[in-house]
Amino acid sequence: FKDARFGAVLGVPLHWGGKVRGVLMLVHSPQGLRFSESDIWLMELFATQAAIALEQSRLLQEAQVVAHQLTILSEVSMAISSTLDLDTALERVMDRAVEILNAEAGSLLLVDPQGKNLTFEVVLGPTGKELLGAKTEIGKGIVGTVAQTSEPLIINDVEADPRWNIAFDEATEFKTKDLLCVPMKTRDRVVGVIEVINKQDGTVFTQEECNLLLSFGAQAAIAIENAQIFTRTDQA
Repeated sequence: FKDARFGAVLGVPLHWGGKVRGVLMLVHSPQGLRFSESDIWLMELFATQAAIALEQSRLLQEAQVVAHQLTILSEVSMAISSTLDLDTALERVMDRAVEILNAEAGSLLLVDPQGKNLTFEVVLGPTGKELLGAKTEIGKGIVGTVAQTSEPLIINDVEADPRWNIAFDEATEFKTKDLLCVPMKTRDRVVGVIEVINKQDGTVFTQEECNLLLSFGAQAAIAIENAQIFTRTDQA
């Protein structure tokens, strides 16, 4: 619009949910007609109708996203129940978690029998080969803090968090920017943690995505408990 020339301009806000979401604007050519009070009233009417339509569209999109997420969780649940192999079940959980959260990478770590360390059991993304089997101490770093406190963490901009263990990035030459980490709990006991790293679209992780990943964590915990029950029964 640098070299454009306008005449009369009429703009009205598009707002819903208590916030201004955009502007509806009409422009006359130079030396053209001028707008009247009745034009303002008519434009406000159009803006109200447009805002309703846009809000309905947004709500429909959100409902479709939720429906898709529930479908994925149902698929994961059925996939877990169809196998007694723990490694396969955990890989299925992480595959779908990384996919649905649109993350660049993801890891699943399990608490060792002594309850002192976490071991990388499933690693998806460019760091897989380097991190698989690596250990980190419970209580230290972001994943260690989640395992110790049993509380999820959303860390957007990990470099600003003193708990971030930069050694993992240095060992793999992978750049972690944002991280979402949740506990896996069974019978009120933390058995591991799940983390997803960096949204592929460059956005940050949200509380809604944290709640979704907690659901995947619950599925993984079920797989672990099923495997433990099978092992005890087989031994008996």
